[in-house]
Amino acid sequence: MIRSALAFAGLTLVGFLTGVVGAIEHRYHPYWGAILVVVLVLASATFARASRAWLGLGVYATAWFLTVFLLYAIHGPGDSVVILDDGLGRTLFAGGALAIVAVAFLPSAWMRDPSDLGPGE
Repeated sequence: MIRSALAFAGLTLVGFLTGVVGAIEHRYHPYWGAILVVVLVLASATFARASRAWLGLGVYATAWFLTVFLLYAIHGPGDSVVILDDGLGRTLFAGGALAIVAVAFLPSAWMRDPSDLGPGE
């Protein structure tokens, strides 16, 4: 029980950190940074699904989505935002969301540990 709770807390942290790093990186290195962020989201979403199945992917996706949305929607002093409503910002948001959806469509067999398979499987 504790182990599961810690795993989900870890996936929440990974989703949050991926969102924050992505928000910074997509602006720091335009174009290539946005592409690398989408690849990062794809890899971390695959990890989330492989480690805790659908619920793990859901926890990760929720944490990532809320982080990116809040960094997009909340205006700071001087009406500043972290993620702008431009091509790069939309690439971050839509590319990350499409990466998570793509992971949801990966075959479940790819997410299993080969040592869990019985003989002949």
